[in-house]
Amino acid sequence: MLDGMHLSDVVFRFLSLCDIEEVKALCKLWFPLDYPNTWYNDVLSNPQFFSLAACHSNNIIGLIVAEIKEASRVNEEDSSLLDYGLIYNADVAYILALGVMEEYRRCGIASLLLDTFLRHLTAQEMKKDACISSVLLLHW
Repeated sequence: MLDGMHLSDVVFRFLSLCDIEEVKALCKLWFPLDYPNTWYNDVLSNPQFFSLAACHSNNIIGLIVAEIKEASRVNEEDSSLLDYGLIYNADVAYILALGVMEEYRRCGIASLLLDTFLRHLTAQEMKKDACISSVLLLHW
């Protein structure tokens, strides 16, 4: 609990282009990278990205942005990290951004965002053939 806030007060919703200015400000605050405008447009509008916000009182207090793609399409430098036993068209998930506002950290919000993403991967996996597996790669 943080100043009367409970985790049950946190609402999760998918991000959209309407959130672009708030997401830009948060990413600038949290991460040492300067993302180009095209990155924000892509992650907020392209369905290949999983972009989820944790909100409290209608303000974004945390977010996760991930990309899911087939193992055959991973960056060359990342392919060495994959298990050689993976089927060539297995899905790989890159976590591109995961952050929480400082005053809400250590309350379990990042864990909930990550857990929601993992449940999404599991649901996606269940839609595919049983022989295809998912792998989670953290991209720093």
